[in-house]
Amino acid sequence: MNYCNLPQNIKEMLRQLPTPFFLFDLDSVTAKLTMLRDALSPDQVYYAVKCNSLPPILSTLEAAGCGFEANNADELKKVLDIGVLPERIINSSPIAAARDVRQMYAAGVRTFAFDAGDQVDNLKQNTPGAWCTLRIYTTNEGSAFDLSKRLGVHVEDAPDLLNYAEKTGLAVGGLTFHVGSQCTSISNWRAALLACGDLFRSYPDLRTLNIGGGFPVCYNGAVPTIAEIGAEIRAVIADTFDPPPEIHVEPGRFIVRDAALTCAA
Repeated sequence: MNYCNLPQNIKEMLRQLPTPFFLFDLDSVTAKLTMLRDALSPDQVYYAVKCNSLPPILSTLEAAGCGFEANNADELKKVLDIGVLPERIINSSPIAAARDVRQMYAAGVRTFAFDAGDQVDNLKQNTPGAWCTLRIYTTNEGSAFDLSKRLGVHVEDAPDLLNYAEKTGLAVGGLTFHVGSQCTSISNWRAALLACGDLFRSYPDLRTLNIGGGFPVCYNGAVPTIAEIGAEIRAVIADTFDPPPEIHVEPGRFIVRDAALTCAA
């Protein structure tokens, strides 16, 4: 959103309001969601609630048919409060506390993630029958915020963890990864998809692949466009997976970064 492009009557109205405040363009939110869907052709989009949980943002996305990724019980409540059905909510944090996991499961959430044996035990005890996904480590090189330092199991260690989950009776149906927030390196997605492809071939019961978020927005320099990223992702999936998995994505910053102005006098 650009203040200079606002109609004069809107500018005059803004000058009369007490500052500071955020001015949101909710049409921009739905436009970015459409851009992402067009570029990636995902089966499901789950907005990362932690990025911006203001009710108008959540309600706009809900009306556009978007799902939601809630990391904890507090984020879950914000989504439920606007009327979202629990089957449209997932939790993909592999470090969710047992208390949050229990509350989310009790509310009807049925998709969770893990990346260690103790989280397998947590999910087995607190989410009977849930759809569980294993988070895979991947490089976050070239990303503004590195999420790989404490999240994700290295692909060479994944079989042991998948076998342990199977032994305990956990229903593991997919994989998930995250290339890092504000990722400017398209090769991160390629590396992660190739690693996941190896596991899909070894474990044919895997059906969903959550490719996370990290889609960059422009601040002070050029970044790959969502169309460029989407073309690479779709090409690698077509070359790597047979049959193709059900693709989920978790955008955050990409959806809301351009949707607001900070107004201050």
